[in-house]
Amino acid sequence: MVFILGSCVGVCIWDEVNAIGGATHFLLPSWDGTGVASPRYGNVAISILLQKLLEAGASRGQLRAKVFGGGCLFSSMREPAAHKEQHLGSRNVEMALETLAKAQIPVVSTVVGVDRGQRIVFRTDTGDAEIKVL
Repeated sequence: MVFILGSCVGVCIWDEVNAIGGATHFLLPSWDGTGVASPRYGNVAISILLQKLLEAGASRGQLRAKVFGGGCLFSSMREPAAHKEQHLGSRNVEMALETLAKAQIPVVSTVVGVDRGQRIVFRTDTGDAEIKVL
C-alpha cells in the first residue's frame, strides 16, 4: 500500500503471524456522532480497519500498529510553540494513539509531526514500512 500524508494520519496494522495487514488514513480526528460515520474521521477509520482485519482472519492478539503523518506543514502554524499543540496534525496523532490504546493494539513505531509531507509504502504481510520525507 502507498499513501501520501501531510496533516492526515496513516495507521498501518498487521498480524505478522497470519501475514494479514491493512492501512487507513484520515483527515479529521473524531466523529461527533452527527450525520454519517465517515472514515475520514480517525476513530471511525481505525475501527473499520480493525473490523476488516479480523474478518480477514487476523488474530487480535497478534496485531501491531505503526502511525505516520500528523505534520504541521505551514510555518505560520508552527509559531509560537503554543499553537503546535493545537494544530490538526497533532490532534489526529492523539486520536490515533488513543483509539489504538483503547483497542489494545500495541504501537511499535511512530514517525509523526514531521514538518513536511511523507510518502509511506507499507507491506501488509510483514509490517515493513518505507518512509520518504517529501
